Amino acid sequence: MQARAAILRQDDTTFHIEDVEIGPLNDDEVLVEMVGAGICHTDELFRSDVYPFPRPCILGHEGSGRVIETGSAVGGLEAGDHVVLSVMFCGHCRRCQEGQHYICENIYEANFGGRGDGTNAFSHNGECIHAHFDGQSSFSTVAVSNVRNTIKVRKDAPLEILGPLGCGFRTGLGALINTFDPKAGESIVVYGAGSVGLSAMLAANLMGCHPIIAVDPNEARRNAARDIGASHVFDSAEEDLPARIIALTGGGTRYALDTTGIPAVIRDALESTGVAGFLGILGGSPLGTELVLDANHILFGSRRIQGIQMGDAVGATFIPNMVELMMAGKLPLEKLVTRYPFDQINQAFEDTKAGKCVKAVLTFD
Repeated sequence: MQARAAILRQDDTTFHIEDVEIGPLNDDEVLVEMVGAGICHTDELFRSDVYPFPRPCILGHEGSGRVIETGSAVGGLEAGDHVVLSVMFCGHCRRCQEGQHYICENIYEANFGGRGDGTNAFSHNGECIHAHFDGQSSFSTVAVSNVRNTIKVRKDAPLEILGPLGCGFRTGLGALINTFDPKAGESIVVYGAGSVGLSAMLAANLMGCHPIIAVDPNEARRNAARDIGASHVFDSAEEDLPARIIALTGGGTRYALDTTGIPAVIRDALESTGVAGFLGILGGSPLGTELVLDANHILFGSRRIQGIQMGDAVGATFIPNMVELMMAGKLPLEKLVTRYPFDQINQAFEDTKAGKCVKAVLTFD
């Protein structure tokens, strides 16, 4: 099959849309016509070589589309089904066997190691194009996913904007709903008002948290936080932010989320919590990043710190549940989305980096 894909070549951060050939499916794979594909900070980390992935390659891991064809061993999916593509998992490690696919012990290999059999479905004029990124490589008009990361959703939902439920929205929503599970009236501060942070605030609002505090250096994103229900917003450039948040909440927040991956911001997030506070770390950092924290602040305040991958969410059930909330008008995720035609992928990345949009979603004609 022929498709058009946004290809990254060696020592280049510009995507080039080129024709590609797609080979036969493996037995457990799914061929998907893409309708939408979100742009995530993880894509930027790989585009800029902060994290390694062989090139030439096709990135993209927040895809949504329609099933074209399934491999011979695939059950529960058929041509025409609407699907969201999520992250891959190995399916056989201890965590996967216990149903915790989101913390698969082989998550790096499963998502960034290509097909398990070492082959590759994509090529360009006979040249291998490395794909199967996060089990999908959705920056292509047609993607090859795996039955494990292909989630069927209802057909009356707005398919082109559902892709971020596979990663960014899932991460923010799940951190609140699954990991924190706050009681109504409990306080939260979110450092970083990008798509992950804002989706977390939507969930916090849904669950009755108060106050909901947003911290971000970008005025447009602070305004976006207000629009979706943040009760207080702060510019991260302001001095003594933890002290101000402690004063505002009468002793510190019950919950804090860091979506930035920046050590100094993570420290501020922890210092914003009160006794028995809970800090969730969601933001990716360059490999080897170290944190310097006050151990006594953690010990004598009974504070808890946890890394949260994929919102501690089982995609097969969580994603359809979030779609139900969307369709019921309880999760207005469309407020976070800016659409870009697929051929404007480079502009979409630049606008995302500049903070001109929250969640860029590529659309396919």
